[in-house]
Amino acid sequence: SARVSIVTRHEESKRQVVFDFDWDMDEIDEKVDEVMEAEEFPADFKPTLKQTIQEEVKKAKDAIKEAKKKRQEMIDAIPEEEKKAIREMKLLKFYPLLTRSPLSRTSSLLSSTDTTERPNETTFVSSFFDKKKKKQKKKYAVSDSQG
Repeated sequence: SARVSIVTRHEESKRQVVFDFDWDMDEIDEKVDEVMEAEEFPADFKPTLKQTIQEEVKKAKDAIKEAKKKRQEMIDAIPEEEKKAIREMKLLKFYPLLTRSPLSRTSSLLSSTDTTERPNETTFVSSFFDKKKKKQKKKYAVSDSQG
């Protein structure tokens, strides 16, 4: 990332300044002017702020270079035959084949009570609906006899 967080302190006013600087998108002079205006610092703080930004950007860039160097060293440490195997590797994806449309399965669950052709999970679902229907019938039968 080209973004660095800057944390600096103005010694005279004892105020701390925290802001982000993106070295790809921001110009140092524009960002310094923006921070100086927003925080109302005196003009003598401008060179210090500019130097702080430059130092933080340099540290961030050095850290990125170091990480790239370590990554390259790790790649170089891999034996050549493993690199070749990785380059020639093929990945295959297997997708399940549907014997019936998922919609037809759902509609058959709700409409049919015949469970001879269904797998176990479907049997469980249809038996759940059957039990629910029986409870509703009992409920209506009780309320009819009371009324």
